[in-house]
Amino acid sequence: MNIKHLQGLLIVIIVLVFCLFISANALAAVTLGSTSITPNVTTTISPPTVITRPPTITPIGVTLNGELAGGAPVTDHGFYFGPSPSSMSMKVALGPKSGIGPFIAPISGLSPGITYYYRAYATNSMGMGYGATLPFTVTAKPPAAPTLTLKVNSSVSITASWNSVSGATSYELSRATSSSGPFTIIYTGLSTSYNNTGLAAGTTYYYRVRAKDATTYSDYSMVKSVTALSMPVVITKPPIVSPKEVKINGELISGEPVIDHGFYWGLSASSISNKVSLGSKSVLGSFSSSITGLSPGTTYYYRAYAMNSMGLVYGATLTFKSAITLSLPTVITKPSPGSGGFVGEIIADGGAPIVDHGFYFGSSPSNLSNKVSLGPKSGLGTFTYFLYVAAISPPITYYYQAYATNSAGTAYGVVLPYPANPAPTLSLKLSSPTSVTASWNSVNSAVIYVSSAATYELYRSASPSGPFIMVYRGSLMSFTDNGLVPGATYYYKVRAYSSTGFSESSVKNITIPINSNGILPNLDINADTIFPMESDGDDADCF
Repeated sequence: MNIKHLQGLLIVIIVLVFCLFISANALAAVTLGSTSITPNVTTTISPPTVITRPPTITPIGVTLNGELAGGAPVTDHGFYFGPSPSSMSMKVALGPKSGIGPFIAPISGLSPGITYYYRAYATNSMGMGYGATLPFTVTAKPPAAPTLTLKVNSSVSITASWNSVSGATSYELSRATSSSGPFTIIYTGLSTSYNNTGLAAGTTYYYRVRAKDATTYSDYSMVKSVTALSMPVVITKPPIVSPKEVKINGELISGEPVIDHGFYWGLSASSISNKVSLGSKSVLGSFSSSITGLSPGTTYYYRAYAMNSMGLVYGATLTFKSAITLSLPTVITKPSPGSGGFVGEIIADGGAPIVDHGFYFGSSPSNLSNKVSLGPKSGLGTFTYFLYVAAISPPITYYYQAYATNSAGTAYGVVLPYPANPAPTLSLKLSSPTSVTASWNSVNSAVIYVSSAATYELYRSASPSGPFIMVYRGSLMSFTDNGLVPGATYYYKVRAYSSTGFSESSVKNITIPINSNGILPNLDINADTIFPMESDGDDADCF
């Protein structure tokens, strides 16, 4: 076999070996008996692919932006930056990153106005990848916001002023007629004040100002407002005079809001020195004040005033004459007379007509809850009211108090007791050897319940303890009892009745004498022993 044949055979063998190798790697698995064999596959890793994204510039610094586009995972990623493309020695390492995607790095503390350069990077086992180099310039910190002050010069002029701000090269002043705008720039310049003229009187304006340096505006100042005012217009109105005080009146017509308003008053037009300040007032309209402690029957002068930032104005001067000083009436409670009834007396009317008078009464000095009104009274003097109190056991004592009222108020007398009505006073007189005439006084009572006693009853007994028999009933105030026995002693009692009950009875006795000469003595018995009479509650003929 020659050399050419050997060379051809060798080529065939090499080709067969290569084909066998390729076939073996194409098999997913080769199973020999019960054993499964999986081939070992190797993954190819490339160096990272990194993109440098544009930065985000803020007044306080910069945020660098990048993106890992391939080659993940990486063992480190971040940024290099510096003052020139050839000197980016400052590094911001963000550490490992498992997947592709964006990443950022905020940076502060850089010098404002300086241009810097940066690029993103990432590192894996195959090496380090970089993004493109980009520039950025840090913005200067903005100036502080000014503090705004407003001053009203007139109804058409307002001065706005503000403090000087470090680093500011100009200021911008804006104005609006609403707190929410829109605002219009009315001044731009280096001055720290501006006189705004041509305004509408009574209109409220809103202002704001901001500072500017070479590149940046500050925040706006706080919005402040002011009203272009005119001088107030105030009028003095007529007073209202009453016995106890005088009410003086005024009205604010325009120029609101005012920082003070009220009145000046005094004893003469040239000496209105007494001041009544009512303070600030934000709306138009009337105002008033009451003055007390004035000298009675005296003429006074007064005028209204109002003051705003533009000045102080007065209304016209008016006069009033104070009323004559009044006092409470003087009234006394007088003791009840023997005939019964409440008694009072008005000693003085206090300088005004008596519009009501009468009595309060009740069952205790602290409970005078019943009122008897006798109405108006012309002139001074005594007044009375008869109250009938029916006899009960034990008798009730009532209490009463006189009163009188005028325009200054009500005055009261002292509280006095008022016992149950006394019985008629009984008198006995022999009118013949066998008769006795009994007489008694009239009982005026019961103004509340009845006008007078309706009936009288006379009772007689042979014993002071009874039993008594009724010998008379009627409206007369005397009765002659006939058919009596000489030498005998008789006991008499009298009652006064009304629709509400009866009064207590008085008891007196008289003896019919025996004269040997047959002459009847002229006896008048007026003050014998008085015995209390017990009531059985009805009109019995015998008790």
